[in-house]
Amino acid sequence: MDRDEDDQTRLRKRPRKSRSRGLRTRTGCLTCRKRHKKCDERRPVCGPCTIRSRDCVYPETQSSLTSIDESETQSREQLFLGDQDSPAALDLPDSHSNHLATDTGPNIQPSLSANDVSLLGVAPQPLTTSTWSADSAFWTADFASTRWLDLLANDAAQADSGFSLVPTPALREGEERPPDIGSLQARLSQVAEVEPTSWKAGVSPATLSPHEAVLLRHFAEKCALWLDLFHPQSLFSTYVIRLALKDPGLLHAILALAARHRSKLPSPSNHTVTDNESIRHYYETLHYVQEALAYTSYTKSEELLATAIVISSYEMLDESDGRGNWQRHLKGVFWIQRSQDVNGGSGGLRQAVWWAWLRQDIWAAFREKRPCLSFWVPVQDLSELDQHDLAERAIYLLSQAVNYYAHSHAAVSGSTTNRLAPVDLGRARVDILNKIEELKSHFEFGYTHQNLGLRCRHLHLRKY
Repeated sequence: MDRDEDDQTRLRKRPRKSRSRGLRTRTGCLTCRKRHKKCDERRPVCGPCTIRSRDCVYPETQSSLTSIDESETQSREQLFLGDQDSPAALDLPDSHSNHLATDTGPNIQPSLSANDVSLLGVAPQPLTTSTWSADSAFWTADFASTRWLDLLANDAAQADSGFSLVPTPALREGEERPPDIGSLQARLSQVAEVEPTSWKAGVSPATLSPHEAVLLRHFAEKCALWLDLFHPQSLFSTYVIRLALKDPGLLHAILALAARHRSKLPSPSNHTVTDNESIRHYYETLHYVQEALAYTSYTKSEELLATAIVISSYEMLDESDGRGNWQRHLKGVFWIQRSQDVNGGSGGLRQAVWWAWLRQDIWAAFREKRPCLSFWVPVQDLSELDQHDLAERAIYLLSQAVNYYAHSHAAVSGSTTNRLAPVDLGRARVDILNKIEELKSHFEFGYTHQNLGLRCRHLHLRKY
């Protein structure tokens, strides 16, 4: 009798929902969902994001939300090549991640699937080093550029309490915090309906002071050489300067880079440039870009691409101690390029920007022991390339060598979730070395792989 009563009592009890599935919600902001935090769904900025000064991003449609779920599920099934202890919203495989002040939002984490190993020459399809999707509703040109600006603005506000852009409208009176993606996107939507034909309307050619003219000349003769490497048309020292004279944001970015570079050089006292001058131009760039992003045409412009890579070069100069934010800002430049479908074969300035970015990412990836972010693969045969194109192909092979180094380092460190199978590493090594030998045979006398920095023994290609 007692047993029957116990059975009936159990049947009347309400079944407990599973913590893993029954309590999972498909609403709330993407930031809270990615961090597995409860969201109060307050708009435009939810409570948890307000408290933690995080970027609050809501999906536009249910289908977009579903695509994010599927992307997250797929990413868990892949083999990641990075430090999995990093913040989920950042995913930087970087020993300096403790210095990062804010989250960076959408996951652009290098990843590896079982079939995606042809970046190392093993399969016909390129290795996917990013979970970015060209079809994602969240990676339009305006969102990618706004996201990049948000990274820079938040870090600038963290470093200098006196710096600020337009405050978020969601803040209550008396509250203060760095600008976030919600405020910037809200502002963009407010002016979208009244956009003129071009953000250039009413902009007159710049009038430079004597000192600014010196800085511009310094950029053309010194700094632009880094960006124009192997490019026969030298677009940064010619075409970009012409663009800058009609685009204040690009001009201030150039002046910031030139001033920062000059400040690091031994020079006569009358030519001394302080860090404050370069920072001032840097802040002017951010303010201008924020205004220009109100225009859709600017988010797809050459001026924005050039500004982003020049700013990245400016930040790179401060990265020698590894304490800056340049390495993660490189991802922001990557987002902008992907949103515009820019790659190493785009032609013109867009192509030049991509190669300049890849060289920077190669250095950052090698230091961080991670694969490069790009997954673009050249399609032209070596026989179709001139000497300048062959030099760029050598840079591309160097990026493959860095990818191999990242894989092999993960294998040696014993991280079973962050490496290829040993047999794939062996095949990848042979493939890269064969491609290097093939490339060498196409160079004319005196233009060798040593001149291009393809000293792959430094990347331990022959060790593993």
